[in-house]
Amino acid sequence: MREWRKQTRAMQWVGALLAAAGTVSAAGPPAPELAVLDQFVGTWAVTVKVRAPQALVVTYTENYRWDLDGHFLHGDSGVKSDGTRDIVIATYDAPGQGYPFWIFSSTGAWYYLAPGSWDARRRTLSWENPPSLPISYRSHCTFPDRNTRHCQTVVKDWKGSVLLDQDATAVRRR
Repeated sequence: MREWRKQTRAMQWVGALLAAAGTVSAAGPPAPELAVLDQFVGTWAVTVKVRAPQALVVTYTENYRWDLDGHFLHGDSGVKSDGTRDIVIATYDAPGQGYPFWIFSSTGAWYYLAPGSWDARRRTLSWENPPSLPISYRSHCTFPDRNTRHCQTVVKDWKGSVLLDQDATAVRRR
């Protein structure tokens, strides 16, 4: 029951975030641009190497699947080696012309990555903070082949001090 309440609360946040972002749209077929996110679908063995705020290696098995009639990508990290768990929701935002991601952690923290852009030539999905935020972030995931994903994230505060610096490698299990 407690787990259900947590998931329900997380989904309420997603709805509130979508409404606040002004991206709520009429029902219809999934956008063809969502095909970019198909690269995430499946089960992945993930290793994250954190350099800051302190050196740490975290491993976990992550599962991504389509949800809500193919409109949203739903990811679940399962319990990670550090004891935390994340749920990820992603989609294509037509007005923003990009791929927003919402990340919800069992720590109670949640993160919104403004619509990222897809570079088909480089096979890279990239996110960068909007200028109005007091922090800056840059994150990108590159798909060198169907079964490998490399992601890098750097987050800095308004003074330019690094709050988070990490690299992740994911290898498809199925």
